[in-house]
Amino acid sequence: MFNQHVLYVTINKDHITIDNFDANKQEVITGAFSNARLAIAHFQTCEAQLKEAISRVQSKSLLQSLTLVMHQQVLNDGGLCEIEERILLELGLGAGASKVFIWQGEPLTSELIKQKIYEKGQS
Repeated sequence: MFNQHVLYVTINKDHITIDNFDANKQEVITGAFSNARLAIAHFQTCEAQLKEAISRVQSKSLLQSLTLVMHQQVLNDGGLCEIEERILLELGLGAGASKVFIWQGEPLTSELIKQKIYEKGQS
């Protein structure tokens, strides 16, 4: 019944990019939400900015569920810990996603997103 709408969210220090490959739209968030240890240290500020940015790249449809693929590209040596994964999960859900996948691996292309490789796990 609902169409799945997938956005790819890449997280760097004080910089987040949201890609809507289907609509060929991109939104960039910059701000002071990172610190020396965490890519997302100021959660509420980041969540509000992410929610607003998603509304600018998301197609407007009532019968659409939002899926976010969250990819933290910094401060991830040795993989993300449970707390960092929880931050990304809660950030995505709080921004309006019904499903959130956390990707750890090489950056994803539009083709890999279409193939739903993020559902199969890390590369």
